[in-house]
Amino acid sequence: IAVASLLTAQALNAVFILGFGLAHVGLALSVGISACVNAATLLAVLLRRKWFVPRPGWGVFAGRTLAGILLMSALLDWGLSGADFWQSASEWERAAKTAGWVGAGMGIYFLGAAIFGARISDFRARIG
Repeated sequence: IAVASLLTAQALNAVFILGFGLAHVGLALSVGISACVNAATLLAVLLRRKWFVPRPGWGVFAGRTLAGILLMSALLDWGLSGADFWQSASEWERAAKTAGWVGAGMGIYFLGAAIFGARISDFRARIG
């Protein structure tokens, strides 16, 4: 799985960086996509071999989490769409705006998950 993930990352690097000329954005995109492929492949193997059996309610929790992620993504896409500020602002202004949007993203994520029924205790690890 690790070798396949590495090869996926390198292939995507070639496509995004050399093919589309996306530079550091292409690198980040290829690493993110290959990490998702790695996690999905690992999960599939663990499920197939029955080394991991999800507890009841896992699908509902995943749906609530996904709802929070989609709301957070929509907010951040809307709020961070203009590039003019980021190119003209000082370091401190960019840091303050980044901190504010990180906080807003966290807030809307947990609010969205809560609206769909998630509780803070659902996010704690349960061992045993």
